[in-house]
Amino acid sequence: MANRHRDQILETFHHHDSGAGRFTRRQLQELLLNLRVDEACATNIAAVFESGVSFEELLDWIIPRDDSMLAKSQESEHKTTSFEGSVMARGQEASIGFSAINLGDPMFVFRCCAGGRAALGEDELRVALEVFGFAPTKEAILELAEHGMNSETFAALVHSLGMSDTVRCEKVVPHALRGVDLAQIEWLERTFLDSGWLQKQCDEFNANKQAHEFQLETNLHALNRFVVKPLTQKGGSPELNSLGDISTSTHDCSYSELVNPNGRYIHYFVSHCWGHPFKETAEAMRKWAFGKFQELKMETHSQMCFWLCIFAINQ
Repeated sequence: MANRHRDQILETFHHHDSGAGRFTRRQLQELLLNLRVDEACATNIAAVFESGVSFEELLDWIIPRDDSMLAKSQESEHKTTSFEGSVMARGQEASIGFSAINLGDPMFVFRCCAGGRAALGEDELRVALEVFGFAPTKEAILELAEHGMNSETFAALVHSLGMSDTVRCEKVVPHALRGVDLAQIEWLERTFLDSGWLQKQCDEFNANKQAHEFQLETNLHALNRFVVKPLTQKGGSPELNSLGDISTSTHDCSYSELVNPNGRYIHYFVSHCWGHPFKETAEAMRKWAFGKFQELKMETHSQMCFWLCIFAINQ
């Protein structure tokens, strides 16, 4: 059965490939439908890989280990995931498809940072090396990127740097894995908005602000100023850290890295206005999660993971 499925995939690949060697989102969705994957599941899986999937990567994810490709599943300590659409598991064993998050694996990090491309550019290479705690000079990174940095070359580079005295830095999480789940967003909502804490900070600021400063409201500008920045600076904020089970930051980082230091797979990217009330933003994500979590085979809507710039980018 596995060989028959492989032949079927090969035939479909050559039908779509046209020499490009990669699938577009639409082509991947059509391939999944041809293999009789449920339409909703095919759409969800294709959306995850909309930056493009190489044929080799596709085979890694969908070639079965037993006689049933669509029933194939992989169990981890936290959750069982299946090819038919479950794309996330909580905690350190987070997984998408059949690939568990492994920030110690150069090939995995390469895929996270390359975004479907065959080689890392200068910025992607810098971040990918920082994942391993390496910080070569800007000139060295530029030279390496100009010579071409594919997955095999990157893996060899990581190995050689590990045996050298190159400059070290604090390890980071790739931007593609800097998500926060709805439960974490709702904790922020309860702790700082529902309690009236953030409104109090805004009122005190507005009463003493300078003429050139904008008035603050309980939106992302205020959340960033009074919560995200203090928590993610080196040493954190004793007052804020005491409000919940949040580690004290040992270095400047993003909020996502602080609360999810091993990274999280993203279900949805959120485009939003920082001036919009944060409580309304949270409510919009909550309603979206309620409508989608069963479609993604999740146990609860609170597991849905979002990418928001305020939490994913160092502030």
